[in-house]
Amino acid sequence: MYRDITQKLNDYFTLKGGVAKAYKAPNMYQNAEGYLLSTNGNGCPANIESRCLLQGNGDLKPETSVNKELGIQFQKDIVNASLTWFRNDYKDKIVAGTHVVGTVDGSSTNANTGAVTNTKWNILRWENTPKALIQGFEGSLGLDFGDIRWTNNFTYMMDSKDKQTGNPLSLVPIYTINSIFDYDITDQLDVNFVFTQYGRQKSRQFAENRLESGIGSGGANSALKPSTVKSYSTAGINVGYKFSDQISTRVGVSNLFDKQILRDSNSISQTYNEPGRAYYASLKYSF
Repeated sequence: MYRDITQKLNDYFTLKGGVAKAYKAPNMYQNAEGYLLSTNGNGCPANIESRCLLQGNGDLKPETSVNKELGIQFQKDIVNASLTWFRNDYKDKIVAGTHVVGTVDGSSTNANTGAVTNTKWNILRWENTPKALIQGFEGSLGLDFGDIRWTNNFTYMMDSKDKQTGNPLSLVPIYTINSIFDYDITDQLDVNFVFTQYGRQKSRQFAENRLESGIGSGGANSALKPSTVKSYSTAGINVGYKFSDQISTRVGVSNLFDKQILRDSNSISQTYNEPGRAYYASLKYSF
């Protein structure tokens, strides 16, 4: 469901707003009471020993969200600019439960020795977490001189968190600024310069399962390592050539100055990866 309103204030300014409601239904293994999903111990809450199974929950509610935005747009001659506030409130997000609802007898076989070990499996259920929030501002500024165009946009995150755990919902910078300078040298040849500035980024701060607490199968090496990356920037350049109305090509370099932020060697860590300079090329045929 979506409702929006657009009100022209004068020749240059336009006020825009909207409210949307969406939902996401549980999938089959989350909803089926008879389905048990193995987590192999890694998905168990930090205070639960041994392995865990996740049982389907027929009482799960769909994830719902209410998305709101309010903004203003300015357009005159070569200038096009906008500023928008957005807020997304999530309710009943589906997550793995943290309370044991039962146990079953099980066994595991050592792949190297063949030895069989009897054990008990803890049964958890899929649950709905109460609330989560994403909120911030986004804006844009564009200047169009014909053969030369300068396009800018930014996003500033005020909130992005699970209200129950306090962890961020996703690994995103506090702000992102993109700037693109386009120049049509001829009717066939053009060049683009791209610049991106990323704000500070924080990983998840609180362990949510045994693996992240350092007591799962990976031991201390697999423990969550909260970290922060300071703001940094990348730049790129690409050139395009149009052979005809049907055939065109483009070559370029991303991360021109080879800024690298490498992911921690621990593959499950909630960290960052900026791999460095890369080259690319494309050939397009339209018909």
